[in-house]
Amino acid sequence: MSMIHLVVGGSPIDLYICEILAGMGLPFERVGRRSIGGPGRYVAVLAGDVELEAEDRSRLREFVRGGGALLSIGSANGLEELFGVRGITSLGEAWLRPVDPVFADLKSSLHVFGGIAFNLSGGKALFEAADANGEPMGYAGAINRFGKGAAILIGADLPRSIVHIQQGLRIERDGEPAPDGSAPIDDGMLKTEDGLVLDWERDRDELEGVRLFLRPIADELRIIIVKSILRLASLTGLPLPMIWRCPAGARGIGLISHDTDGNDPEKGRRILDVVRDLGLKTTWCVLYPGGYPPGLYGELKRCGMEIGLHFDAMTGDRFRRWSFESLDVQRQWLIDMTGVEPLSNKNHYTRWEGRLEFFRWAEELGLRVDQSKGPSKRGTLGFVFGGSHPWRPIDDEGERPRLMDLIEINLFSQDMIFLGSPQASPFHPAIVGSEVGRALMEETARVGGVAHFLFHPAHIDRPGVREALRELVEHGRSIGLVWMRSDEIWRWERFKREVRQEIEVEGERLIWRIAPPEPSPCDVSLLIPRPAKVLKADAGEMGDETIFGFRFARLTRPLDGPVEIICAI
Repeated sequence: MSMIHLVVGGSPIDLYICEILAGMGLPFERVGRRSIGGPGRYVAVLAGDVELEAEDRSRLREFVRGGGALLSIGSANGLEELFGVRGITSLGEAWLRPVDPVFADLKSSLHVFGGIAFNLSGGKALFEAADANGEPMGYAGAINRFGKGAAILIGADLPRSIVHIQQGLRIERDGEPAPDGSAPIDDGMLKTEDGLVLDWERDRDELEGVRLFLRPIADELRIIIVKSILRLASLTGLPLPMIWRCPAGARGIGLISHDTDGNDPEKGRRILDVVRDLGLKTTWCVLYPGGYPPGLYGELKRCGMEIGLHFDAMTGDRFRRWSFESLDVQRQWLIDMTGVEPLSNKNHYTRWEGRLEFFRWAEELGLRVDQSKGPSKRGTLGFVFGGSHPWRPIDDEGERPRLMDLIEINLFSQDMIFLGSPQASPFHPAIVGSEVGRALMEETARVGGVAHFLFHPAHIDRPGVREALRELVEHGRSIGLVWMRSDEIWRWERFKREVRQEIEVEGERLIWRIAPPEPSPCDVSLLIPRPAKVLKADAGEMGDETIFGFRFARLTRPLDGPVEIICAI
């Protein structure tokens, strides 16, 4: 069995809790409502409005009263007494403010969409909610000791909020530009930013004279869920192990991509020389038509670079327009030119229409990584789509909602060059100086995400570009990032989600069985909560780690087959 038992509500978006827990490496299993609150030691999780009957609620009350742990997200599900809350109202759009020390390290605006607010009737506040004017809307998080157990209610609908921030609005027209003129996204070209749902004022910060999305809001909403589960496990004496988000014990991942606009082979070779000198393997998104000469593709492959597609739906002729046919033609052209079937793509100029249609096209054609969600303007630098964690889109518009078989790796910036003036053109998404790049990497390391920066070969001869690239890579390594290609990130993210975890608690012992679907593509960090003590584990590097404010023993090793870890608890 797993140590998290999950019941999903009836809304299509409620299913997204499965992607959140799997992406964070938590051991969970989805169960029916009649099973929740049954015998065993685990954290029970309700996501959304679950159709509980009176018998189910009674069973959950006894489960918690007897020492169990319960988390409900987005709804009290008729268990107000258990959570110590009353006076429930609809929440709508809001911003959360932590009032409990466990969440004090969250730095973003915690912008949320939907759920409930409430008053307290014995529970302890975790979050207050406020509207866009800062006016209080009630509490949106509470914890309560109930009998021997503990229960947490997160009123904000975190899965819905994460999906809304990541996938954005349906794009049919230009978006609303920033009032300060820093992000003129109303430029007559439909692109990912036109679906932006974050707030120009409340969700951006200023650094080096640049207004940017400096904090990973969607990542921190995920972390609220993880912290809540870990806290409940700790309060009820459950040593809850997990797989760390990043490979090989790294604090985060770095990704450098190159869009080959202009397809100039000499500039391609010059940026390749810089990348090789840094010992880096990068992702090259190749623009149709023309491309590079065959010899340069061969050199890229010999150097371990990834060759992906740079889909052009901007130019507007027959095979360079927003259509499945154009994507199919351009993908097949790249295969014919390079002999490589691409896994990765970034849309030229971050071009986008609709909401989900491109993800459906990419999935059908075997593209498994998209990198298009990012800035084209100076004022949308950073975490414009909420974060750094690679995410699977959810198709919530069909008859049956489903998680799609690809990931999005959000883009942070393009061509980080020194422009010399904070008043430089807002149409160029470059930044002033290097402090912003360092800050974005440090935020990524703080939440265990992927820091993705784009460097065009066409700009390699511009002053400051080489220096910016070197400094980014070196600073990333100094703070614990490991640099990977996007296809490597895809394989890692897929592997992590498919690992099977089973946990037994026998008296004072915990047995953690881990079964990988295939040999791991890189070393894996297995986290065992302190003060549990590892009694049996196969070879691996042991260390201690504090993750999201909780102490763990960390065992880093390859997963080439089933592993059994036994701990004293």
